[in-house]
Amino acid sequence: MTNPLINKNRKIRLYIRTDANQALGMGHLVRCMALAQSVEGLFTPLFLLKDPPASVTQMLEEAGFEWHALPPMPVSQEPEHLNELMGRRMALLVADGYLFDTAWWVNMQHPNRRLIAIDDEYKLMLPVDAVINHAPGAKPHLYKVPAHTRLALGPAFALLRPAFLQLAQGWGKTSAAPETGAKGTPEPPHQPVSQPQGRNAATAAPQLLRSKQEVFISFGGSDAHNHSQQVAQILMDLPGIQVLHLVAGATNPHLEAWHEWAAEHNRQARQAKQQQSQQNAQLPLIQIHQNLSAQNMARLMARCSLAVAPASGTAMELCACRVPLICGYTATNQTGIFEGLSSLGMAAPYGNFDHLDPQRLLALATTLQEYSAAAQQMANQAHHLSGHTGRRLGKLLQSLARELGLQVHRATEEDLMLYFVWANDPALRANSINQQAISLEN
Repeated sequence: MTNPLINKNRKIRLYIRTDANQALGMGHLVRCMALAQSVEGLFTPLFLLKDPPASVTQMLEEAGFEWHALPPMPVSQEPEHLNELMGRRMALLVADGYLFDTAWWVNMQHPNRRLIAIDDEYKLMLPVDAVINHAPGAKPHLYKVPAHTRLALGPAFALLRPAFLQLAQGWGKTSAAPETGAKGTPEPPHQPVSQPQGRNAATAAPQLLRSKQEVFISFGGSDAHNHSQQVAQILMDLPGIQVLHLVAGATNPHLEAWHEWAAEHNRQARQAKQQQSQQNAQLPLIQIHQNLSAQNMARLMARCSLAVAPASGTAMELCACRVPLICGYTATNQTGIFEGLSSLGMAAPYGNFDHLDPQRLLALATTLQEYSAAAQQMANQAHHLSGHTGRRLGKLLQSLARELGLQVHRATEEDLMLYFVWANDPALRANSINQQAISLEN
């Protein structure tokens, strides 16, 4: 754990307030890590977490990030502690989570600070300096923000870790869209070819890695309802599939059961292959993966010819790797990315994964086994999601940092609600001659 008062390299601090655990999953943390990696060398990131599991702090430390554990307290009491922690030093503060309400943001404001919200819900009034939402089709008119707030919306600002950005760039250099044959039909996007070896394997164009019919399945770091196993069992009936990859995060509670199930299934599949049983000879093997590094996750994605995942950061990473994708949602906050990916043709829409229909899922998967459908989806992914989002995020944060200590303006009507909240701060009222709350009419 890092002492938040010490900043050895004297760069502007980038404070990142988020959480990750079995209940919340890993999505908020992973996209915050992607943002921190996008501005590596420009700022000094410090992750602020409440009661982080050991697996989470290990993940941060392995990525080279400093972290600080906050003491137990209600979210409403955090600003007092955080303001004392940050002091008057110039800093950027990013927060990603659904518990940080309007009052939290108001109480975090300071002249020497710029505030950045990662938000995909549109529900709150956000008195911040910038909002990041990488959902395709993000709607700027739905945000309730001050006039000066910068909106970094859509895949152009995708929060992707460097390994995935490199893959997107590598694919784009090889072919920005699927190649066409002599008669204008798309060439197979995952035809058998030799696989690159060594350091270049993870960043090679994805079509160079897809020599087998392999499926990537992931439902987040925790997958509380075990969707991954349910989907895998359905896709076993998909012809030609050789390997089903189930990817679990650090907080997944089903791992022991997965390993037992996979071991028994693989035993039967290998036995059937040896006996050349017509009924079971085509059973795919199952591989379980846990706590993959970004580089290994990107390499695994890039070798797969099909993926099933909810509309989350994982779905955006799969699009960066140009993997034909079946996408749905397991929570209401995922519907924005789901609708965007579907409308832009970057994913085949399933819908609510809580209501799994084997016939519907198999029909979508069968369609994406066709070269033309897979190639078109990959082309859409390449068109809308480049490998240059990290540069845009870096420029955004740099421009905010340049403003620190220099921006002054006369109070306007737009500042009314902000001043009203400040005036009714409990600490301020307690130290005033008239301690009664001030009404808006006054």
